[in-house]
Amino acid sequence: MCNEDFVKLDEIGRVKLKKFIPDNCQYFEINIEGKKIILNKVDSIKISDCNVETIIKDGKVVEKFIWQPEKYIRRVDELGRIVLPVEFRKEIGIKEGEDLRIEVQNDNKIVLEK
Repeated sequence: MCNEDFVKLDEIGRVKLKKFIPDNCQYFEINIEGKKIILNKVDSIKISDCNVETIIKDGKVVEKFIWQPEKYIRRVDELGRIVLPVEFRKEIGIKEGEDLRIEVQNDNKIVLEK
């Protein structure tokens, strides 16, 4: 089953996925393939194999993300949003406020395309 829709990139590089993912989905590995951003659901991660970084803005935790060498693993926040890596946004030429086509290929894979 394939569902298609559009999501908008917000001012800090997030897209809202809540209506496209299961409620229990917490992490995605993010990759780039050509001009597409591929999000693959990650069922579990070993924190000992990763680094956790926290971004604090105006005294509040804005984003926590987990990365491994050569991998981008991002947490889905409580509102169903995920931050796309700035390197990927630059490479594809995605800017704030732009619509991205979202294709849900199954419960484990989402494709975003400009």
